[in-house]
Amino acid sequence: MEGARATLERLGGVGAAALAADFAQKKQAVIDRLISEDRFQAFPDAIRLALALRKADLRTALASSSKNADAMLARGPCPTAARCGLCSMRM
Repeated sequence: MEGARATLERLGGVGAAALAADFAQKKQAVIDRLISEDRFQAFPDAIRLALALRKADLRTALASSSKNADAMLARGPCPTAARCGLCSMRM
């Protein structure tokens, strides 16, 4: 909830603390919809790093502090990765 409150305060919202729960719920609904529509893509620099690590035969792992990471990863291989040769990597 702190993130929602901080965002509202930064945007100049009056009564940010009181509005934070509603804002967070609506934001999460948008994120859930975007995930279900495959509207998120990996950052190009992350793909470049993954390619370089693979080329160097280094083992890799994914980590995220996002509570949405599991839902994104459950969608299967990243569509961006399929275009750059990492399609066997589950992202």
